[in-house]
Amino acid sequence: MRITDVFVLPDDVQIKAVSELPADLLGDLVCEEGEQAIIRLGTRMPIRLLDEEGVKLLLHFRPAKTIGAAIIEYCRGNGGDPQSILEEAYPMLRLLIDSNLLVPADSPAARPVTPSFRPRESVAGCRVVRCLQWLTDSELYHVKDSNGVNAALKIARPEFAEMMRPLFTHEAEVLRCLDGRVNPPLLAAGDLNGRPYLRIGWCPGEHVDTRAHNLRPLQTTLGRQRLLKLSCAVLDAYTHLHAQGVVHGDVHPRNILISDDGQVSIIDFGFSRREIHKDSGGMPNRGGIPYYYEPEYAWASLERRSPPHATQAGEQYALAALLYELITGKPYTNFSVEIESMLQQITKEPPLPFADQGVAPWPEIEAILCRALSKSPPDRYGSLAEFSSHMRTLLHCEAVDHSPPAIPETAARIVFEVLDRVGPGGSLSFTDLTPPTCSVYYGAAGIAFALYRMACSRGDALLLSQADVWTCWAESAITGTDAFRIPEAQLPPEWFCTVTPFHQASGVYLIRGLVSQALGDPASMQRAIDSFVTACSTPCTNPDLTLGNAGVLLSCGMLLEAAPDIPGMDITNLLALGNQLVESLWASSITVPNSYLGIAHGWAGILYATLHWHRITKNPLPEGTLKALEWLAAQAKENGNRAWWPVTTDSEQAAQGWCHGSVGYVWLWTIAHHLFKQESYLQLAIQAAQYAWDTPAVNGTICCGMAGQAYAMLHLYRYTGEKHWLQKAFALTEGAADSIQRVDERRDSLFKGHLGVAVLAVDLEHPNRACFPLFEIEGWPGSQKV
Repeated sequence: MRITDVFVLPDDVQIKAVSELPADLLGDLVCEEGEQAIIRLGTRMPIRLLDEEGVKLLLHFRPAKTIGAAIIEYCRGNGGDPQSILEEAYPMLRLLIDSNLLVPADSPAARPVTPSFRPRESVAGCRVVRCLQWLTDSELYHVKDSNGVNAALKIARPEFAEMMRPLFTHEAEVLRCLDGRVNPPLLAAGDLNGRPYLRIGWCPGEHVDTRAHNLRPLQTTLGRQRLLKLSCAVLDAYTHLHAQGVVHGDVHPRNILISDDGQVSIIDFGFSRREIHKDSGGMPNRGGIPYYYEPEYAWASLERRSPPHATQAGEQYALAALLYELITGKPYTNFSVEIESMLQQITKEPPLPFADQGVAPWPEIEAILCRALSKSPPDRYGSLAEFSSHMRTLLHCEAVDHSPPAIPETAARIVFEVLDRVGPGGSLSFTDLTPPTCSVYYGAAGIAFALYRMACSRGDALLLSQADVWTCWAESAITGTDAFRIPEAQLPPEWFCTVTPFHQASGVYLIRGLVSQALGDPASMQRAIDSFVTACSTPCTNPDLTLGNAGVLLSCGMLLEAAPDIPGMDITNLLALGNQLVESLWASSITVPNSYLGIAHGWAGILYATLHWHRITKNPLPEGTLKALEWLAAQAKENGNRAWWPVTTDSEQAAQGWCHGSVGYVWLWTIAHHLFKQESYLQLAIQAAQYAWDTPAVNGTICCGMAGQAYAMLHLYRYTGEKHWLQKAFALTEGAADSIQRVDERRDSLFKGHLGVAVLAVDLEHPNRACFPLFEIEGWPGSQKV
């Protein structure tokens, strides 16, 4: 790299705030305050992080210029000595060049890399579903053949066709000699307008690092057992591959898929080696990501020698490096960002103890990985089968409980702390609350509901009496100045209708009705229903579920479902209010379409509340309901076994939480499936839940975090009976508890604080009775009487 070399920052290199990146893409990357992520879609290199000054310098390479000119231009605008700045910036620039983010201006890499084919386009006798990956030299597509069978299509880019042809030919030869147990079968190989392609069998599942990322929050015996089982499955797959005389030669997490039932699939055999080839004739060059290089490969790179053949011993090292990272979330040593230094570390530095990585020690696993990571091949295990055997011995040594596990330890601690604050004899009183003091979302009514749900789940009369105390406090202060005052930095006050149960007085009466029913006090419940109807009599034009009329309709359904079918219980006005809301919702929503799509603020919420009311009352659905349901289904962005919906009709932005993200859609599509028996609706619910599982939220709350995601998994477990959803719920609960315990602001909020996670944790004690707070049908027998 010389200062006279002309480089350019390609147009498809993106600079994003770390907060904008999906959790699975960011992984366990540790970010400093103010850093931004530099990423080029379609490259194999990891995300790079730069501080504000680094980003300023990088942007001077648009348009292309020499390094010297960029440095001088930067210094003119920001000050500093060019020579000093160059010396300081050199490692960063070298890293960006090595990462294919800053490229020679006259190279093919300077051109934006975009997919050649669009969805539904016909290619090589198949229909394109979506582009899975596009690189500078090749592209990978999810396709379907004429019979609707899923497959993957790998095709060279036009300008690299001849260079890639030997790799494609080699990969086809290798796939033909394998039995298909741990590899995709080869379906076809051909040439399309001079571009070689392979069509291979579809492997369902998620990348192994995504699965591990979702398991690591479980710092318990259960969580470690799952990580160990995952590691053994990976080793067993590669052991089977080696038994067929093939070394993969390109170990990294994006080349390993794992299905919901634990089946491992190894993909991308372009750099693999058949061991019958004793010399380099016909063999491809070595591939791989430096993190997973074996020392033999690293030495050759340092000495500028031809790389050694891929070997079983070398692949053992690479797999040990991968497993260390899957278990801890970090590479086995603190790698330098400078490639030469990184290669030196691979040849010399032993793996760090788990404790040095901030991970609880696991001596047995650490000893096994240390041997497989020996710098000298003879010091490693004699084979992957031996490596795997040692790992499995440890797996069998520890008890594995296949029954539903106990509440995760961190979550159990949060339950204890919450009850110590708001439970019987707790340290928190109504006068300690910050505004809004009475609301369901933030205040005393939410605390009352949480205690009510815990009491119902545990059959605890003392907790129910405490829920009654908090409800009385909320009722007594309902007209106070701070009762429903909107917190600063939240949504503007004008967005909140005076009827919304989540944020206004109607919510207090909703909670009173539920608590009174649980206490067996029908007279009190009747008063609560009447007060609720009166509180909701003010006109409201907002159709929103959390801020407006859809939420009122949902609450009407909850009270109607809970109301006991006894003489004297008058639900006439409640029924009338619900029916009036349905009529007004559909009149306003059809004439003024809602630009938001999600549950909390959009069309999904309107539809869910409508279907909820229909299910309870058996009233006819409004005209246009099914059409709107099909329209919303068509807005799904499908990605294999996942689906998500944009936040608004005019954006491509995805969200992770219940309010805007795929999580809320799980309930919509299951109730649609329950009512209409259309299998595509259940499939959408499963795809929405899978997307939520693959993109865990960054916080622990019910509203926008992992607690809400956990409730979606619990709901799907109860709806389908499939236990893997329950396991996902436990994992997400552990993650939610771990995240929320580090947040003190609004800790007593049901939807934004510790309170909601505590309710979730107690719901896990009896998962078949769990339900999302103030959103999901609770199962009162009243739902059968109307």
